[in-house]
Amino acid sequence: MMHRRALPAGRPGAAQGRGRASRRLVVRLARRDIARHRARAVLVMVLVALPVAMICGLAVIWNLTGSTVDDYVEQQFGDADVIVAPLSDWDGHCRQISLGDGSCADGSKKLSAADAARQKATLATVRIPGDTLHPVRTKGVTAHWKGLDVDAQVTGADQLRLRTQQISLPKGATAMPGAHEIWINAEAAHRYGWDVGATVQVSGATYRVTGLVRAASWPAVQIWVGPDHPLAGGGDLTWYGTGPTPSSVRVKGLNDEGLGVMDRAGYRTVQMAGTATEETTRIAVAFAIGALAALVTATIAGAAFAIGARQQRRGLALLGATGADRRVLVRLVRSQGVLLGLGGALAGAALGTALGEGFVAWRNARTLNFPQPLAIPWAPLAGAVVLGVAAATVAAWVPAHAVARQDVLAGVRSAETASRPARFPWVGLGLIVVGIAVGTWAVVGYHRSHPSPDDVSGTEQLMIPLVIGIVALFVGVVASLSWMLSRIARPGFRGPLALRFALRDLARNRGRGVACVAASMAVMTLFSAVLVLMATQDRTDVAAYRPSLPTGVGVLKGSDDSMHPIDDRAADQQLAAVRAEVGVSGEPVRESAVMRCAASGNSDQHIGDTGRRYCEEAMTIMVRTSAVAGAGATDPDAEGSFSFDSQHLMVDDGSLYRVLTGRAPDQRVEAALSRGVVVFDRHFAPRGTTTVVAERSTSAEDLAITRTVVPATVVPGTPGSGVPALIGRDAAARLMGVAPGRLNLAGGRTWMRLQDTPTQAQSDRINASIARATSLQQGFSYETGPSRTALAYLRWGAGLAAVLALTVAVVVLALSLSDSRASRSALASVGASSGSLRGIAAVQALVTVGLGSVLGALVGAAPMALAIWGAGPSMTLAIPWGYLVALALGVPALTGLAVRALVPAARPMLRRRD
Repeated sequence: MMHRRALPAGRPGAAQGRGRASRRLVVRLARRDIARHRARAVLVMVLVALPVAMICGLAVIWNLTGSTVDDYVEQQFGDADVIVAPLSDWDGHCRQISLGDGSCADGSKKLSAADAARQKATLATVRIPGDTLHPVRTKGVTAHWKGLDVDAQVTGADQLRLRTQQISLPKGATAMPGAHEIWINAEAAHRYGWDVGATVQVSGATYRVTGLVRAASWPAVQIWVGPDHPLAGGGDLTWYGTGPTPSSVRVKGLNDEGLGVMDRAGYRTVQMAGTATEETTRIAVAFAIGALAALVTATIAGAAFAIGARQQRRGLALLGATGADRRVLVRLVRSQGVLLGLGGALAGAALGTALGEGFVAWRNARTLNFPQPLAIPWAPLAGAVVLGVAAATVAAWVPAHAVARQDVLAGVRSAETASRPARFPWVGLGLIVVGIAVGTWAVVGYHRSHPSPDDVSGTEQLMIPLVIGIVALFVGVVASLSWMLSRIARPGFRGPLALRFALRDLARNRGRGVACVAASMAVMTLFSAVLVLMATQDRTDVAAYRPSLPTGVGVLKGSDDSMHPIDDRAADQQLAAVRAEVGVSGEPVRESAVMRCAASGNSDQHIGDTGRRYCEEAMTIMVRTSAVAGAGATDPDAEGSFSFDSQHLMVDDGSLYRVLTGRAPDQRVEAALSRGVVVFDRHFAPRGTTTVVAERSTSAEDLAITRTVVPATVVPGTPGSGVPALIGRDAAARLMGVAPGRLNLAGGRTWMRLQDTPTQAQSDRINASIARATSLQQGFSYETGPSRTALAYLRWGAGLAAVLALTVAVVVLALSLSDSRASRSALASVGASSGSLRGIAAVQALVTVGLGSVLGALVGAAPMALAIWGAGPSMTLAIPWGYLVALALGVPALTGLAVRALVPAARPMLRRRD
């Protein structure tokens, strides 16, 4: 009698328990396979890590410009929460607009003396319950250095207790400067050759520099002292406070006394509203970058998993032969995708963040301005990791299903079964049509609704549909790659043996070829779009540029920051610096301007200027540009009726004309100088005449201004907005109403013909030499041409594209060659030479990488060009054909040569078949 052992009764949840055990088993198998094939796993992780690292690195560098709303807020408030200051435009009764705007909403009347006194008294003793207020005094002063005047801005506040702006204080500072000490911004100290311990004369007194402050870039010298420092005395008073926002009742009460209140949150709200278009554009651009990066990541990861899954044919087939169903096999490959995607994403995030932070630290070490804080962008970092894992998981799903459907016996024998005949890609064609239709609809609609070149609002209406169209177009092309490869490698092709075998292998194993093509296509799509954008920006900059000086002409400053003319010694020192670097042709000419000079020390001059002569040009030319809306157009002299353009007017006997044009004045020019004005810009002589504005001091306070229409002779061929108009001495005397010998002429800028066009390095050395000798900043100028920053980005982008495309191509081809080792060994067994085998591998690399590069260039460049056209006349479309062709042809050629030279030929492998 057979005894059977009773089975334990089932309990609720048993099925779920077996499911959990099955998942654990699948994960264990996935980890074991990754450990056994570490080289393949590392390659897959590298492909996942590359785009994730790029996203994280860009996220770190994203805020380096210092132009975000938070930067504006910190620059205005520092560490303060509240600012109390005199209410701007207060007329005695009006109230401020909001807590983010300390100006009067409806002020119109002039402030009375009594209201001004009340406002000043209240400001001196203001208090806000619950807030701690700190006094801040600001004042403009003049520093004297090497015989010249330098504008400076004094901030008197205890920065150690509360920073009032975005600054980095001197290292080790424990107290604000003493009565005879100052802190100076490091950038200005570098420009003027100051250092800690140097002495500087400010407002007639001598102070020692005891610290250098790193602050935002500012053209003037910035000086920091305590609130009770002598330099801060008499400055404008403002209170910076910490604590809660004052109540509306308290704010109204302060408004009634002429004081305005701004709080940090209110100011940020105003800035957000003012930069709404910019923020929307940033979000749209971030969306575009994220979508394209996700596309690139998923495609590259998918290519890696497609080849990696093919290499697992035998192991998966053995699992299938022992009873594992297709769902288990799919979950196994998918688990590998999750594990490798997580590892690659984390590695890429760490690498990208480290590179980005390293770049920030390098930049901080090289700049003297406010250093960018080192911070980890957690949100973009987490998003990039999730993106990498999700892309790898989705990318592993498709090849997992393909391998799970393979023939078990063929998989156990590690035999490669030929791909099924390629069908016409109706789905891919449909996606291509949808992508083109969506992108065209978005571009045409935006172009029609934004005809003005100044209207850049609603960028998201263009970017989001366009990116959706690019994604649909890209996916459609990828879905059609199998059919394309079958057309390229069609039977009956005649050619060299290596080429025929290579195309035959691609036709039989299109899954492997499609993965290589898709990976190269993804990289090229992203960078071709970026290159078109950079080329367009460069052409736009060049088209919009207007030269300021004639080519081959240099000019030196003629006055200091306070408009005091420099002496001949300083002018000679400047000229010597130019001669030492690039040389001067002919004799330099110092321009002569009719000047109106007076003793300084009046109310609009800085303290410390008393007794010095302050001069202004007394003659200029002026041309009316347009009537101001609502103003009368009948009286051309009515103030406020029109807008005008003006230009300097210099007295010349023909010598300055010779320097500017490079030729001696002829009789026509000499006659024009004696009877009127010579101009080099037709804009200032629209009808053969121009208006000369002459100013004469009739008393200590009164000024007589005359406007005279005189003949103007246009001399073409000397472009430059900075070139002055010229007038003869006799003509200038007639317009000023004095004898020619009594004209008050003063030397201004020095003009010269240069022997060689300076490089940027030579110009920097010239200006540095001038600054050391005279303290004049940027004393030398020449025609540098348009800014080619976008061109530099274009070149760097092309280089980065080449490196990334080569890296991805080499890694994917390494996986592909590993997968095709059995086929190449079989060819070697039947007598194929090493050269033929290398030729086959090189041709496959050339075809797959070349096809991917060409398709990627089309898919990336064409939609971007269409979008630029849709943006309207604000941008001038340019397609960098040279860079695109070099990438589309150069990368495949280099990859093919590398494969032929470096990949070892497979050894013959004879296997016994029973």
